[in-house]
Amino acid sequence: MASPDPTDEELASHARDGSPDAFNELVQRGYGRRVIAFLTKTCGVPAGDADDVAQEVWLKAFRALSTWRPHNFRSWLFKIARNAARDHLTQFNRRRAESLDTSGAEPQTASQDVGREAEIRDQLTRLDGCLKKLNPDFRSAFEGHTGGRKYEELAEGAGVPIDTIKTRIYRARTALRKCMGMDEE
Repeated sequence: MASPDPTDEELASHARDGSPDAFNELVQRGYGRRVIAFLTKTCGVPAGDADDVAQEVWLKAFRALSTWRPHNFRSWLFKIARNAARDHLTQFNRRRAESLDTSGAEPQTASQDVGREAEIRDQLTRLDGCLKKLNPDFRSAFEGHTGGRKYEELAEGAGVPIDTIKTRIYRARTALRKCMGMDEE
């Protein structure tokens, strides 16, 4: 009988202990594409920049492995991705504002871009706060789904029926919309 595949947390522990194969396995399990989907769909990173930001996420994760303590690897990785997206968007908007300023754009246009940068930064900070307020089961299901995991994977990982996962994602979205002031009422 074949031994079961190691969990993400087991692979992360092996990678932390110096196994490059374990780290590569985490990327190959689909986290590479999940990180890109998370960056573009949830964090608003432009699609053309997502590959570069994802590479930065993996580099930061690899460097931070020595500080990782065995817990939910996916949540840890997506927190790194969220922070990398925030950094990227801040730099992107700053460069854009500077290029407008040096190309003879009116000061009002540049200040509007700086204002937009502050607005995006505020939204990401509020989103982080709202995510932290979510029920941990809802947050895990939401982050897994926005990270590209299928309902079946999430249900199996959580040990619950698929309908429970769908309900958790729905409730997470509803709570996030309300927390962010985006509810439709």
